Formats: sequence, structure tokens, C-alpha cells
Amino acid sequence: MSKHTINGHIYWQMNKYMKEPQIGFIEYDIRQWRETDRDGRVHICEHSFEIDLPDDFDPREQQIAMLDAEIQQTRAEMHRRINELQEQKARLLAIEYVDAAS
Repeated sequence: MSKHTINGHIYWQMNKYMKEPQIGFIEYDIRQWRETDRDGRVHICEHSFEIDLPDDFDPREQQIAMLDAEIQQTRAEMHRRINELQEQKARLLAIEYVDAAS
């Protein structure tokens, strides 16, 4: 196991979309934001904590799963678009019925 220190900031947040206040942790200092961008967040303090990371940690399996999901989503979007284009093409190629008796 190897130890890693994570530095960040504790904040309190309450806004119109929340039913009750929340306390959270982010790695960057929200005090650097403009007042209008804070979304109800109030800085409480800086904080650090340590985690133990297994020596054999390998993120590739999770990264591959994320890429597979993105590939599936992209493939579905591509198929939807191709179907739209094929519909447009079919409408242009459709033979219009003209009644010979008229």
C-alpha cells in the first residue's frame, strides 16, 4: 500500500434546488470564484486526508469500461443520424402516384 495525501476545502452549500444544506469536499478553493458563481457554497476550511492505495491498483479496467460505454453511446447516436438521412433520401426517391384517369 502507498499513502496519498489529498488536499482540498470543506464547504457548506444551500441553494434553491436543495431541500437541506449539505457539507462537501472539493479540491479547489471556491473563494476564488465570483460571488455569482458560488451556487450557495460557503467556504468552511482547508482540509487534508490520506488514503491507502493498493500497490497493485490498475485503473485500466474501469477506463476500458468507460470507453466501451462511450462507444455504445456514440454508435447509437450515429445509427440514429444515419436513419434520419436514409429517411430523407427515401422521401426524395419516392415515386409520386399520379392518377392516370385525372
